[in-house]
Amino acid sequence: MRCGSLPGGKWLASGGSSGGSAVAVAAGMAYGALGSDTGGSVRNPAALCGLVGLKPSYGLLSRTGLVSLVNGMDCPGVLARSSTDCAALLAALLSGGADPSDSTNYPGELEDMSPLREGSVEGLRVGVPAEYHCAGLQAQVLGAWRRVADLLADGGAQVEQVSLPHTPYAPSCYSVLNTCEVASNYTRYTGVEYGLQVQSDHSMEAQYALTRAAGLSQVVRDRILAGNYFLLRSNCDVYLQQAMKVRRLIKQDFDAVWRDGVDVLLTPTTLFSAPPPELFMVKNYSELTYLQDLCTSPTNLAGLPALSLPVGFSAAPSQNDPNTNEFLSNELQARNGSDDNQCNLSGTDVTGGEQHIEGLPLALQLIGPYGHDKRLLQIAKYLEDALDIPKLVLQELL
Repeated sequence: MRCGSLPGGKWLASGGSSGGSAVAVAAGMAYGALGSDTGGSVRNPAALCGLVGLKPSYGLLSRTGLVSLVNGMDCPGVLARSSTDCAALLAALLSGGADPSDSTNYPGELEDMSPLREGSVEGLRVGVPAEYHCAGLQAQVLGAWRRVADLLADGGAQVEQVSLPHTPYAPSCYSVLNTCEVASNYTRYTGVEYGLQVQSDHSMEAQYALTRAAGLSQVVRDRILAGNYFLLRSNCDVYLQQAMKVRRLIKQDFDAVWRDGVDVLLTPTTLFSAPPPELFMVKNYSELTYLQDLCTSPTNLAGLPALSLPVGFSAAPSQNDPNTNEFLSNELQARNGSDDNQCNLSGTDVTGGEQHIEGLPLALQLIGPYGHDKRLLQIAKYLEDALDIPKLVLQELL
């Protein structure tokens, strides 16, 4: 997206893969929009564009009509300007009841999602996972994380540090499971039944190959190649089975936190604000994707609801607040530094993370137990009211 307020009308990445939906809402072209979230593809663009982005509990919304990427993690999601708008859209999507054509659809009791009432966080137990405080986290995102933790504590919530020890392995686990399912799902794109077809007089196999080469991008072809490698008989136990075991451990980490009485988790949505597109041309694309998936992919692996909420804007470097508090302090940094795990990305050079462009949206993420989607929206509304973040106001009905 192009930001006219920046020098020269600078272009910035809108996030993805639902970046088009996010830009449409941020630009005032739509009241709200749908997206698909497999590893953070609704929450990531919502964070970079200053919107509320909800990934519902897995199965809450029907996947009918959604192009399959990873069946076990795909979730239709909602992007809107505010938690109230997000709740209204979710209520409309749930109004049709259960979808008999989607065996994974379980809308539960279909409780009324709208309107959201004025709420309180008195007595709420908020967990701050230590593993999300890792190298690569932009200083201003960390500052926003601290301020919101303080805000919740001032409102009567009990904010405490928690541990999700297998979080650092989530991006690797997600990458293996993602490519395996992509390799399986995308075998349907041969050009025979539907879609692009490239004719070949040589053989059907040649027609398949030519069609897939012409219709699938290099990124998709890379994922298919990697997935087929992981699915080889000689590799399946080494990669796929191990990834499935790690996925179970990640879910058990969340379950343990909920059993301890924590109501919601507060984390960053992305490690840095919107980067310029040049960053993706000169840096390793997979490395950047890995960095951003660290915060969002665990909830997809566990099937939990998660909501990204704008909590402020980046400031000029001189205005950056380096102070800490009792919830996000040297204790978290020491914990991260003492563990030799995949979350240690101190050697990573992410120029976009410290670009010091003033006025870019900063966002945090709320994660709740399965089925507690409405609670996340209610907490988001409380934070919106308390933070008073400016919102786009549509002058006329669409």
